[in-house]
Amino acid sequence: MGRVKFKIAEQTFFNSGELLLPTIKDRDGNELECGIRSWLEQQYELDSEMRSGKEKFNADQLNVVLREKMLIPGIHGETYVENGAILVKGKEGFDFSLFDEEYNIIKLRNIFIGNPGRYGGDNNKTGIYSINKHVPNAEGTVYRYKKDWRAKLDTLTKAPGSNIVATKHQYTVVGELQFGNWALAEHDLLRLMNSAIDGEIDYYIYITDTGLLTERLSSGIVTYSKVIELFKKNIQLIRTPTWVIGLDLDG
Repeated sequence: MGRVKFKIAEQTFFNSGELLLPTIKDRDGNELECGIRSWLEQQYELDSEMRSGKEKFNADQLNVVLREKMLIPGIHGETYVENGAILVKGKEGFDFSLFDEEYNIIKLRNIFIGNPGRYGGDNNKTGIYSINKHVPNAEGTVYRYKKDWRAKLDTLTKAPGSNIVATKHQYTVVGELQFGNWALAEHDLLRLMNSAIDGEIDYYIYITDTGLLTERLSSGIVTYSKVIELFKKNIQLIRTPTWVIGLDLDG
């Protein structure tokens, strides 16, 4: 196992992402951009092996070690959008996200028992109690027990059939770490477009490889240049402000 250091070698913004980025804060009020840069631009321990006479890194291990050091206040891993809210685990989704957990819970509550069109239908109060283990809280975990989730819902005093009006106090940010097969890039883009409206996603961060790092990974993978081409090709469909990051070896 060897020690390598990464750097953000390339970056491109879409939909005025460069203008919005400085205003986005993590849960502690720090600039998210600084947190992302500090997270990515540090040393990591990675194994390497010889393939066809060249030293290569394993993309899966790279993904794992990056996730392990993703210690930005308020960041949740492995989230997906369903029922108008951001949930964790259970399904393939975004690699990381940052959002207003209280607002997210109120959105989920409104979908199940707030909207008169839904109340008494397929999505009812019984159903919302069954998803407690997928609902993130402000402590960075989830409501592990049904009694805790039920107690949280009981604090949201509003008659069933009526929506609770809430103000979102934090931008909803989702992101991907992608060093896998090229076909996954289009899959990632479809996930963003399908989730952006229902999940009220305000900002998207896409992290992939470029330069020497690309050479040290397998062939046929997602790369920074290919992602930029994909976004440009679909720019009329993508409305979310986006920051695409090309990660490379530093030295």
